[in-house]
Amino acid sequence: MKKQFLMIFVISFILSAFNISVAQAADNDSYQSSSSKDASHRNTDAVMNDQAIESKAKDAISSLSFYDDSHIVMVSYNGRLVVLGQVPSKEAVKQVNEALAQVADVREVVSELQVGEPTSFTTRSNDTLITTKVKSALLTHKDLKSTSFKVVTENGNVYLMGLVADNQAKEASKVARSVSGVNKVVLFTESANLAND
Repeated sequence: MKKQFLMIFVISFILSAFNISVAQAADNDSYQSSSSKDASHRNTDAVMNDQAIESKAKDAISSLSFYDDSHIVMVSYNGRLVVLGQVPSKEAVKQVNEALAQVADVREVVSELQVGEPTSFTTRSNDTLITTKVKSALLTHKDLKSTSFKVVTENGNVYLMGLVADNQAKEASKVARSVSGVNKVVLFTESANLAND
């Protein structure tokens, strides 16, 4: 069992390192054009605001009595806070959602919390591997701009976020569904034109 864990960790680390190095190069291009009219990217202020939201969201729920017995992942994209993971009860789901709704600058809380035991180390390692494979698949797709999407995997389910045209979102979903190990793909993208209004 330990060998299996080690193998998953090593593979995840290698693929993540490869993906980060490629993504950083792409991010440099997107950063340079962040003040342009390319609606598929958040500008620098929006990115920093999302990072602040995630930090404030963690502070908002870390004192809840069940927090240490839960697995909660929170990702903010353009002010929309997506909440994933597992908590002990329906009451816990309610408390998390209520606390996050009070976080400053959050325009919407999208809760995908499930009642149940926290996922295992093996499952989380596999999620990391799936995320890396999906990012790589998007990166190599000639009709998609991979830096337009944020990819998060929880318990085999892939969540795609971004400010993109509808056809881009649909194509990215199709690409993600083709990756081995993916249970389902959930789109939390927004129309690039709508986001600019």
